[in-house]
Amino acid sequence: MRRLLFVLALAHPPCDAFAQLVVHGEYWIDEDLGFGQNQSFLVPATADTTLTLNLDLSGRPPGHHLLGLRTRDAGGRWGHTQFTPVLITEAPSVPDLDRTEAFLNNDPGFGAGEVLWAGGVQDVADTMVLPDLSTALIGHNTLFLRTRSADGHWGHTNTVPVLIIPAPPTAAVDAVEAFVLDGGPDPGFGQAQPFTGFIAAVDLVDTLTSDAPFALTTGQRLALRSHDDQGRWGHTNFIDSIIVEFHNDQGSLWNAVGLSVHPNPFTETLTLRSDDPRPVRVVLYGPTGGKVFDRMLTGDSSIDLHGMASGVYTAFFWQEAALLHRVTLIKR
Repeated sequence: MRRLLFVLALAHPPCDAFAQLVVHGEYWIDEDLGFGQNQSFLVPATADTTLTLNLDLSGRPPGHHLLGLRTRDAGGRWGHTQFTPVLITEAPSVPDLDRTEAFLNNDPGFGAGEVLWAGGVQDVADTMVLPDLSTALIGHNTLFLRTRSADGHWGHTNTVPVLIIPAPPTAAVDAVEAFVLDGGPDPGFGQAQPFTGFIAAVDLVDTLTSDAPFALTTGQRLALRSHDDQGRWGHTNFIDSIIVEFHNDQGSLWNAVGLSVHPNPFTETLTLRSDDPRPVRVVLYGPTGGKVFDRMLTGDSSIDLHGMASGVYTAFFWQEAALLHRVTLIKR
């Protein structure tokens, strides 16, 4: 449907003592049917106003037309008829797009690039495409993109700068160290307390065991950093909200959370006793720091460690998402 927005400014002459406010108007296109017989519209009864009209041009053929417009005041008097030429044109036919292609650095010719998209719509928006960059050179490249319409016409060729950098070599973490933030200085790279018992890897996700105990108390901060096999140290990370709960005395463990694990030292098996009917997750780490046991246990349960190496084991007791306690156990 064709419509024309027309803005009309109306002013009330202040010098005319008998002037009335403009309250009504009408317009016509090409043929004036007479005063009051054309398409009418209301005007706000104010001395000055700017009025926006949405004129219906439906059914009018393309070409030149004449718009006539006039207003009437509250006393019934019509003003001058104003004339405005109007040109109606046909909306151009827009063919669908049917192809988007791309190429790197050198133009192979229209239609010879990599096809990124093929379809049948007037506009292509929010379409994710991944051009092939396998032939790109290390450094600066130029990616070219263009789209063709269904009638065979190509649009502008657009360019996007592409910077290719070589992937950094992957390095494995081969050392980890930590120190307690107790007001003293950082001991320096390679001088903090080392961790052992892990195999060098790109990512470390298991528990680490320190070569010597930390003098930690609840509320302190622990600084931790890693070193890779390329000789580079990573960022120093800080761990807050440390809660230290260490028990070797089985009686204190029972009194604190209603758990006991015995005997300690042990030879091949351990017995877990819990006065809570809910399951308890028991995680054991061996002398080298690797995880050797991880299971949900309930009530009185037996933990079989036949064939495991002798030494110091660390046991963690969890219930749901909460760590209950940590206990050191000795296997003979």
